[in-house]
Amino acid sequence: MAFEPEHLNEIDMRFRAVYAALASERGSADDDQWLRFAAFAVILTPGSPASIAQAIRARSVALRSQAPWYDALSSPMRFMVAAVLLQSHGRVATFTDTLERTKAAFDHIGLRHRAGYDVVSAAIIHLMNHGRPLGALQLEHVKNLYDRMKTLHWWLTGPEDTPVAVLLSFRLERTEVTVTQAESIYRSLIDQDYRPGNALKTAAHILVFDNASNQAAERFDALCGACIASGLPMATAHYEALAVLTLLNHPAQAIARRVRSYLESLKDLRPALDGPGTVALACDLTFFHLVRLGRDDLPLSDLDEVGQMLRSLRLVQSMSLITAMDCATAPLDAAQAVELWPYSGS
Repeated sequence: MAFEPEHLNEIDMRFRAVYAALASERGSADDDQWLRFAAFAVILTPGSPASIAQAIRARSVALRSQAPWYDALSSPMRFMVAAVLLQSHGRVATFTDTLERTKAAFDHIGLRHRAGYDVVSAAIIHLMNHGRPLGALQLEHVKNLYDRMKTLHWWLTGPEDTPVAVLLSFRLERTEVTVTQAESIYRSLIDQDYRPGNALKTAAHILVFDNASNQAAERFDALCGACIASGLPMATAHYEALAVLTLLNHPAQAIARRVRSYLESLKDLRPALDGPGTVALACDLTFFHLVRLGRDDLPLSDLDEVGQMLRSLRLVQSMSLITAMDCATAPLDAAQAVELWPYSGS
């Protein structure tokens, strides 16, 4: 029986309009993957798509003017940062100052870091800490988290995990509690035949933000199973995006169907989308669609639930920065792209 996509709402239309406006002035050196994540970041920003695209490009020019030609902010990822600043009412000068402070602080505490991942770390700090740099105690917490991750996974842990440690530092838990919970989730998923490696490790770190983290592995497995049953083209590179969706309080089948609907909708976008970022984007759009609704599909009305929703949006935007960077730096080849999970191998 052919899949019939669900009717998509203003989230889909808004994304399409902003992406089209950004792509209409696409330069030869622009990257569609960063443009589409930029369009996603400003879905909830008021204004016409044309004015939003113009504001993103103006901020991207300002970011590039303050960076050497070889710097990450001279690359297309500046569009994503520009969109984050627009959405959060941030200033370019404040962000670049935070970036320099972040790099200097990482050097001071002896934390491994690198280029584009510094930009992601600074953007997460900007979102989660409301534009303020991290204090000394939280920086030490970041270092402790990274060191503990390195102890457990020496071969897998590197500078690309520094943004993950930054995000984890915003949990109100001690280092050992956070890392132990993540490791328990990671091992549980491996026991269920998911492929071990960086993607699964990052997914486990995302899953510790689940309010019922002791059930996170089971919820993740149920969602993955529902996605495969829905005919979604799953690969190990999509573990992180699916982990974000596990944070939703909705039935796995409903989430999977919505992801499939968004993925079908994204097929006719121009410029065309491809690569692992497309599924990640469908997952992000799904989150924004469902987080505003209760399990009964009605808009949230309880003030506590609305407050939790707003906090979740900021958290998910931070997670999306990590996912976008991972998708941009580790594209799948054709063989990996069709590899389904769970993984059964030697």
